[in-house]
Amino acid sequence: MQAETLRKQRDRKLLKSISIVVLVIIIGLIIMLFIAQRPMRQARVQSFNTAQKTEGIKRANSFYMSDLNHTYYTIGGPNKRDKKMYVIMNKHHKLVRTVSINSGVSRSAIMNRVRVQDHARKIISVAPAIFNGKTVWIASYENHNKQLCYHTFKYSTGKSLQLITNV
Repeated sequence: MQAETLRKQRDRKLLKSISIVVLVIIIGLIIMLFIAQRPMRQARVQSFNTAQKTEGIKRANSFYMSDLNHTYYTIGGPNKRDKKMYVIMNKHHKLVRTVSINSGVSRSAIMNRVRVQDHARKIISVAPAIFNGKTVWIASYENHNKQLCYHTFKYSTGKSLQLITNV
């Protein structure tokens, strides 16, 4: 009888110890995830502030990052006259370009084109950026051979400007 009571106490202690270890691991993972996402949150806030100051963007409906040759952040949202705009800036928030969302090919059209023409297995991102002084869409995706690829399209027409496969 006494041996059974001791065994139960030992089992409870073991269960408590395991529960505490699992809880500590879960809390640690949550903290690591929060810390890992901090730079992107900061970039979004800084980009929105720049877009608000330079182009009068009222709110950010979308945020994109492209990182092919240079890093560009894009904020999409309405300006003071309620016209939907993209504000594209480099990572230092110095080079700023504004384009109307309606003046170019849509993001979904570029995604469909990459899916169909390039036989993308998985689209990683499609974001507005600047390439050789032109406003472009840069699509990054994984092809059917699981290779990382980039396809650059002219923003206004959707014309293909550059295709990089197997990065």
